[in-house]
Amino acid sequence: MKKVFFYVSSILIVLASCKKDFTDHLLDSDNASPDNYTSTTKGQKFGALINMAHRYATDDYTETVYGVPDSIKIKLAQQYGVKYYRLAITHDSEWTDVSKKAAFLNSYRLFYDSGFSILLNVKYKNPGGSKIAFPDSALYRSFLAQVLDSLGSKKPASVYVENEETNMTYFNFTTLAGFEKYIPVLKGAVAECHSRSILITNGGLIMPALIPITWDWLKSRHPGDTALTNGFARKALGPNKATALINGGMNALINVFKPAVDDYAASGIDYINMHWYEPVILASWNDAVDGSSAGVDQTTVVPGVFDSVVSYLDAKFSVPILTNETGQLTSSDALTNSIMTRYLYYQALGSNFFPVVGWYDGDGQEQYTAYALHNAYKNLLNKYSYSLRSTGTAFKTKLQ
Repeated sequence: MKKVFFYVSSILIVLASCKKDFTDHLLDSDNASPDNYTSTTKGQKFGALINMAHRYATDDYTETVYGVPDSIKIKLAQQYGVKYYRLAITHDSEWTDVSKKAAFLNSYRLFYDSGFSILLNVKYKNPGGSKIAFPDSALYRSFLAQVLDSLGSKKPASVYVENEETNMTYFNFTTLAGFEKYIPVLKGAVAECHSRSILITNGGLIMPALIPITWDWLKSRHPGDTALTNGFARKALGPNKATALINGGMNALINVFKPAVDDYAASGIDYINMHWYEPVILASWNDAVDGSSAGVDQTTVVPGVFDSVVSYLDAKFSVPILTNETGQLTSSDALTNSIMTRYLYYQALGSNFFPVVGWYDGDGQEQYTAYALHNAYKNLLNKYSYSLRSTGTAFKTKLQ
């Protein structure tokens, strides 16, 4: 996860059907336990993306490395007990380079042949430090077709169109008209994948988009209840960002992403994909303007925020909600357990909730960014090894 710049009591639902109204059934779910899940069922709905791990991974004999080879990633993912593995391919920086294309295809086959179902991100360009335009829909579909052709019978479990298309630090748009250039790309990709009986979804609605439009939705459902809506904002965002949202400072974002949800719903996607990290309030926290975050509980999911967002998405979409990227922002293994408990609870509610949960196992390089489940090492003979952090042990244990 890259650092993001903006973003009541605990809310959960007892569902008679997948569309029961979350916000009208308030229940403290922090201690809820999905006891009807077997260990096989748990692991069958989780996946991983193993990336660089470089915090606190030092000793006298090894040097910390920023990544490990596929063989180590496969061992880690197998040790966690997950079914899915997330891979990505980019047209401009990889597909058009013979050696990088071959490396991707080799990695894909290694993971596939090791028993993993693949969550495949297909991207036309990488931002690379500067904002990029959404690709031409015909060019994207052609590229997607080439990728899928090259995989033959080893089809991905699902395809993800671009990555974090609502990330305004990646993509060059500021208005609804600018963002809606993504929709033809999505629709063309849906047509291509469905012609091959492959499931497909968007690249990931991120927290800076989800939080403002969920807040706006709560306002429309509970007019005049400022205690509820302001409470949501102040639990979801650092103090400075929360005040901005409450005072209308994010209306421009709402005007972009709120109507875009209708475009998604009509696109034919098989899921709606969200990206989420906890404690969510820290994702937008800035010590320089918000002060110390010492008062934030860094060991648990922030009560009610994630649940409200899931409630919003469930109200807007008939397709299942999933995430191919979730994780934690602190080193607490209690937080790992809290996040996993929340996803397992939702999975127990029915098939509309998180048939896939892809965990981001990597370290960010700034404060309040992702925290990995493992440490990675390389010795002087260039031999790689790894160890599980307490967070990794907690993750693995929760899936047993």
